[in-house]
Amino acid sequence: MTVLLTVTVQAAETALKETFEELGNVRFEMENTVTMQADQEWPHVWIRGYPRGKIEIALRADSTISSFEYIASREDDFLYSINVTEDRLTLVDLVQEENGVILTAVGFNGRWELRIRFADNTHLTRFHNRLKESGITLDVKRIQEFNGDEKGTELLTGPQREALEAAVEHGYFAIPRQISLEELADEVGISHQALSERLRRASERLAQSEIGQPIEEVDHDQ
Repeated sequence: MTVLLTVTVQAAETALKETFEELGNVRFEMENTVTMQADQEWPHVWIRGYPRGKIEIALRADSTISSFEYIASREDDFLYSINVTEDRLTLVDLVQEENGVILTAVGFNGRWELRIRFADNTHLTRFHNRLKESGITLDVKRIQEFNGDEKGTELLTGPQREALEAAVEHGYFAIPRQISLEELADEVGISHQALSERLRRASERLAQSEIGQPIEEVDHDQ
């Protein structure tokens, strides 16, 4: 049985915490741990929200980081290889030691939101207990179990998840609303009609999942 864990962790309890504090509007996105090389300590991290120079000043001053290296850029995102200090046991370490895989990890507004896959509940329980022992507080949002003979339905497509994350980050669901649909669409880089449809489909699927209705297979282009 495979277990999918969705959690939130406060940035103040993790590596990069000082960069979070220095760059209030920064956004991090880890590449998944499946792509890590054998000698790689941490997944590569995309960072956005500030010019490259300001990002690197903050990284250089962060005492939780032993070294970093700029790799590439895409539009306003910058990709880095990051090594944390040797005395710091990280969430990434604990996931790997329990044979887990970080599927997605996004950091913004002072917290990390992660989706982590474990082989079974035993590995998940050990991970949770070791995390508490290390002083890292886990806010569990969702646990999904998939039997080996079941395919398991993916809840959201990548574009739907991206649209929801942007909507939450920019205050689209806040009262009063902090950004219009048109402005949010500009941030995501699509038309407001396409964004509206993605948000509608994502909301519908989340609601179906919550009340236990069957969920159709996703169309990954939507």
